[in-house]
Amino acid sequence: MGTIVQENSVFRTTVTGGDTYDVDIAIVERTPDSLSLEADCTCPYVDEHAAPCKHIWAALLAIENQNLVATVPEDVSLELTPLPDMPDAPAGLAETLISRFPEELRSLILGGAPRATRAPRASSKPDAPPPPPLWQRVLDEMPDRPRADVSAPSRQGTSPVAPRYLVDSVSALQANRLVIGIQFQEPRADGKPGRPKPFSLTTDSIQRLTDPNDRLVAALLLGADPQADYSYYPYRNPRSAALWSPPAASWDTLLPVLFATSRVFYGSWRAGAAMPLTWDGGPAWELTLTATVDDGVDLLDLVLCRADERAPVREVTAFIDGSPGLFLRHGALHRFNPNDCFEWLRIWKDRKPVALPGDERGRVIEHLARRQRFPALRLPAEWGYAVVDSIAPRPTLTLSKPRSPRFGFEGRDTYCTAAIHFRYDALTVVAGSPGGSAVDVGARRVIRRQRDAEAGLYERALRVGARRDKYDDTLRITQKAVPKLVSTLMAEGWTVLGEQGAFRRPGRISVLVTSGIDWFGVSGEVEFDGQTATLPEILTAARKGERFVRLGDGSLGMLPDEWLSRHGAMLELGRADAGELRFERSQVALLDALLAAMPEVRVDEQFRAARQRLASFDGIAARTESVALTGTLRLYQREGLGWLHFLREFGWGGCLADDMGLGKTIQVLGLLLDRKEEGCDRPSLVIVPRSLIFNWMNEARRFAPGLRVLDFSGVSRRDQHDAILAHDVVLATYGTFKRDIEKLCDVEFDYVVLDEAQAIKNPQSLSAKAARLLRARQRLALSGTPVENHLGDLWSIFEFLNPGMLGKSEAFRRAFRAEDERDAAAPGGDRPPSLQLLHKTLRPFILRRTKSQVATELPQRVEQTIECEMGEAQSKIYAELRDHYRALLMQKIDDVGIDKSRMHILEALLRLRQAACHPALIDPQRKDVEAAKLERLLPMLADLREEGHKVLVFSQFTSLLRLVREPLDHDRVDYEYLDGKTRDRQKRVDRFQNDPDCKLFLISLKAGGVGLNLTAADYVFILDPWWNPAVEAQAIDRTHRIGQTRTVIAYRLIARGTIEAKIQELQQSKRDLAAAIINEDNSRLSKLTREDLAVLLG
Repeated sequence: MGTIVQENSVFRTTVTGGDTYDVDIAIVERTPDSLSLEADCTCPYVDEHAAPCKHIWAALLAIENQNLVATVPEDVSLELTPLPDMPDAPAGLAETLISRFPEELRSLILGGAPRATRAPRASSKPDAPPPPPLWQRVLDEMPDRPRADVSAPSRQGTSPVAPRYLVDSVSALQANRLVIGIQFQEPRADGKPGRPKPFSLTTDSIQRLTDPNDRLVAALLLGADPQADYSYYPYRNPRSAALWSPPAASWDTLLPVLFATSRVFYGSWRAGAAMPLTWDGGPAWELTLTATVDDGVDLLDLVLCRADERAPVREVTAFIDGSPGLFLRHGALHRFNPNDCFEWLRIWKDRKPVALPGDERGRVIEHLARRQRFPALRLPAEWGYAVVDSIAPRPTLTLSKPRSPRFGFEGRDTYCTAAIHFRYDALTVVAGSPGGSAVDVGARRVIRRQRDAEAGLYERALRVGARRDKYDDTLRITQKAVPKLVSTLMAEGWTVLGEQGAFRRPGRISVLVTSGIDWFGVSGEVEFDGQTATLPEILTAARKGERFVRLGDGSLGMLPDEWLSRHGAMLELGRADAGELRFERSQVALLDALLAAMPEVRVDEQFRAARQRLASFDGIAARTESVALTGTLRLYQREGLGWLHFLREFGWGGCLADDMGLGKTIQVLGLLLDRKEEGCDRPSLVIVPRSLIFNWMNEARRFAPGLRVLDFSGVSRRDQHDAILAHDVVLATYGTFKRDIEKLCDVEFDYVVLDEAQAIKNPQSLSAKAARLLRARQRLALSGTPVENHLGDLWSIFEFLNPGMLGKSEAFRRAFRAEDERDAAAPGGDRPPSLQLLHKTLRPFILRRTKSQVATELPQRVEQTIECEMGEAQSKIYAELRDHYRALLMQKIDDVGIDKSRMHILEALLRLRQAACHPALIDPQRKDVEAAKLERLLPMLADLREEGHKVLVFSQFTSLLRLVREPLDHDRVDYEYLDGKTRDRQKRVDRFQNDPDCKLFLISLKAGGVGLNLTAADYVFILDPWWNPAVEAQAIDRTHRIGQTRTVIAYRLIARGTIEAKIQELQQSKRDLAAAIINEDNSRLSKLTREDLAVLLG
């Protein structure tokens, strides 16, 4: 409850429930000896029901509690319309509230005789009747009052209305305000229009408006502040007012629609008489001070002008203040620009033209020039002055010498005072000085100051670091803020002057490249109006975060920000030495790309030759694979093989970053076969994650059987060091090569290849440091992710591939950290110039083809089996379980025969399949045991998400899918999930299909193997194969079906050395038996022999 305000016999307050509402309660005289109590509230209930609400009851109670009703004369009887209980209030609320009012009000509210005439209330309560049954209490709680209908008849009537709109003359003449009243006229008995009545806008009354223009006017007015007329309608709900005062911002939209009704009048809201009003839709008029010469006499007059039209202000009926304003003349409403001189109208409206002697013309001009503001000016040719209002102010900022802080200035920093001036051609005015114009007496010109533009420029200086002194209103700038403020304003066209002269803008930039024994030198300088600064000086200032460089004469030169944004980061990759920047020979490609963007660069002959050698490379030629490669390469793979040979020709390392599934391994195997046929006598070292060792072994056996491959990942590798040189390819894991780095460094390899090269993205990691120690003629990195998008990873990988190419780690991070952050903050936008240049530099060293780019060369569906090597803990658990079931089942078969052992066999096979997926499927307490399939799956999912692909993950075991979900939830990965308990299947399917952020769908086989259309996906993972080709095809066909426009790549994950691998072998010879095992088909297990079971459990 807000404060109750009493105005004579009217009480006003606010009541807060769900929202805050205004409540008015008044004691109104009906007859000389009769009063009535009237109340209103702004809540929706009163609008819809025309009945008192709970907010009114609360206000009445507060009035009674504060003894405010004592102002009612005791000898005057009160008549109060009965106020019923609210349907949404507790039973008896009205009775309770009324009982607390004074005696005479209680009796009147209850609608009966005064309390004294009623029987006294019994002092004790009679025995309470028995409670009604439950069914009756339930029904009694149901509302019995008819629900209000939005289409119920309006209290103003139901017939269609074509209202008339009245521009109130009293408001216009006395307050210069636009107030619009809405009226309607009901026909009299004789058929003529009746007396105009107020038409209140409500949700009911709008339904009576049939003209679309009327409905649009109502909608626009409902957004305006209503102008309540308290003389005639003292307690009207403001939201249903008939008088409205729309804001000036709405006039351009509202008024044309209003006048399109042809029912707009001008007159007094109280008087009733009105004249028709029309709308001038032409350009706005302008308030203008004019000078004319009449019979040799100069006359000054205030008029409204539009082109050749003129209207003296004394001929105007009324003015309405606004920007633009409105004026009424000859029955029409016009717009005009008051030039911020609306007050002139009130004074000059009734004046006649002012005469002045001819010799006063100059004084008039000078007097006007000293004023803060004056209207537009029109002068005759006889005056000899030209009025110019098209010159924009040119700002100048003048800084004082730094001063020590004084008491009262914000902060304790040394500061400079500043003054702002504006130049209008040859005239200069001080910011904030009086005067609306500047007079150039010599040129006889009156230059109108653009005061709004001046104010905007002054505010701009405040926004970029200047502050007003709290005592004398001068501008002050802390010395630390000066560089940013000056550079910002100078870049925006300001002139900035300092204690030693002007701050200098950068001019011509010259660069020269020379060659040393094993380095290239880049020297250059930037000119600043006769002064110069060297490139190392410029970069040093930029590195410190400064915006200026100190020049030889002590002045400050503004750093060339745009030039530095394009080239500064790349130049940082060199090292300063003897006034120039030096780059290693390995950085020739980087330097070439940098200088290509600087056409003004001069180079020496040695560097020009190096650039020409680079320029002679005109593209990658596809290379046919060796006949020793048993597979046939696709065209894009042959191009990849050609690119690998291109890198070897130039002695560079490179990163092959094709999409997952496009065959990076076979391209590398093709290169290594070529090297062997070329007579290479050195082995190549391939370092891979542990889970990929056996994939590489299998791929090498399948496609390059002529290569001698050494598995250098097991515990027996300690005895294999001497065998390294006898092999063509040595496979090691990231873990084993780190442990054996000292011995591996003794070998000079032909190639060192890092698969999943993200493993060395941290340059401080042991893997990254160890990789850089390896000796090799060539280096390669393989990655399924676009490494060029990760600057944090890029330096470490390229320091391995081409040491020194990207400079020192700290310099690279310093140069590109800000650009990387800006690139990440604006996805989809243009990259910063320095990043574009870096990517151009690295383009020859990174080959990436996406699946969509080579789609025409791919079959519609590609299927691949990935063997996952179990870790020590999982292998031990699986072996114990296998040995247990082997002993148990063999004994069982010997005792009762294989037919009676089928259920036990099925249980054993199921448990072994579960253990191959994850030990937690057997024992939930083993959830933390490392599982080979998840270790392989999760990085692949991360790569595919980053590449923008959508992926389906299938499993027969929902418990395995739950284990997959946990790390996804931890990393806040967006995905969908579907199993047999999912009820809103189609909603989940639609979201995966249409939401670009949802890239994963985990699906149980039984719930989603059939009946789903998931063509948004182009990768499928089958976590626990079921080997029945038809069943497996059904899962893959969820995405590979009509509507799929991309190649679908499906991966089966197999745990090596487990029952899954055994079943894969059985599939070739006993397909039905394999399908029966996986699908737990008891009827088909009759073909299983004791020997088959021994193989499965072997």
